[in-house]
Amino acid sequence: LDIGDWAFYDCPNFKKLIIAGCVTNIRDGAFWKYGSITNITILNGVRSIDDGAFSGYSSLTSITIPDSVTSIGDNAFSGCSSLTNITIPDSITNIEGYAFSECSSLTNVTIPKNVIMIDYYAFSGCSNLESITLNNTILDIGDWVFDNCPNLKKLIIAGGVTSISWNKIYE
Repeated sequence: LDIGDWAFYDCPNFKKLIIAGCVTNIRDGAFWKYGSITNITILNGVRSIDDGAFSGYSSLTSITIPDSVTSIGDNAFSGCSSLTNITIPDSITNIEGYAFSECSSLTNVTIPKNVIMIDYYAFSGCSNLESITLNNTILDIGDWVFDNCPNLKKLIIAGGVTSISWNKIYE
C-alpha cells in the first residue's frame, strides 16, 4: 500500500499523523506543505519516504523514522523549521539532496552506520546545527551539504571518507 503522490497536499487541518505499518511507501509530496502537526509517527513497515513527502511542516518538532525505511528522498523534510529531533535509522543508505535543508532548529545529527552517501545541500540552512558525526562508511559527500550552517562547531569524520573539498562542507 502506498500513499500516492500529492495525496494530502496542502491539508492544513491535520492535527495528528500516524502512518501504519501496512503502508510501504510515502510517495512524492504526499503530505507536502502546511499542517500544524508537531509529531509524526511512522510505524515499522514503511520502506521509503520519497521526495518532498513532509516538506514545509514548520510546526513539526520531532519524527522517528523506523528501521524499515531504507531511503529518504530529495526535500523529504525540507523547511521543517521547528524540527529539533530526528532519529535516522541504521537502515538508511542514502540521504538525498535537500533532505533536511532549512531545518533551522536542528542542533545535533548523527549519521547512522550504513549511510554511504549524503547528497547536495542535504543539511543546508540548518542554521542552529552545532554538531554532526559522520560514520566510517560514507564514501560520497555532495556539494554544499552544510551550506549556511554558521553555528557548526563540531564535525566528526570517521575513517571512510576518501575526499572532501572545501565547498562540500560549508561556506
